Amino acid sequence: MSSNTVTGGECPFSFLFQNIFNNHTLDVNVRWLAVLYFKNGIDRYWRRVAPHALSEEEKTSLRAGLITNFNEPINQIATQIAVLIAKVARLDCPRQWPELIPILLESVKGHDGLLQHRALLTFYHVTKTLASKRLAQDRRLFQD
Repeated sequence: MSSNTVTGGECPFSFLFQNIFNNHTLDVNVRWLAVLYFKNGIDRYWRRVAPHALSEEEKTSLRAGLITNFNEPINQIATQIAVLIAKVARLDCPRQWPELIPILLESVKGHDGLLQHRALLTFYHVTKTLASKRLAQDRRLFQD
């Protein structure tokens, strides 16, 4: 089992999907489906009040895995990963995921063109998503 396994030997689908879409040796269509299933599961399992919600430990591990894949060579998968990160950021940034924006900015400053492009793509989707929040408290946090 990978380092993304959780205690008790369980491996929630989110970890499996993440391992699949991060594996560049697998078929593109399989990887694309994995990222779509993960993205669609955010609405179902990410909120604390959701039935079968992911634990904070699981979410921390999944978030860490999401921001290590800025070298995605396939555009359609990179776009879906950026949208996925933005969906998580809408729920967790900045309180539970304060390192997201600094990591994105650091990746943009790097010298690898692909990493810069993917980080900018992700930064675009994250900014667009966070700017669309409607609650006054969330809007103030975004502006800060």
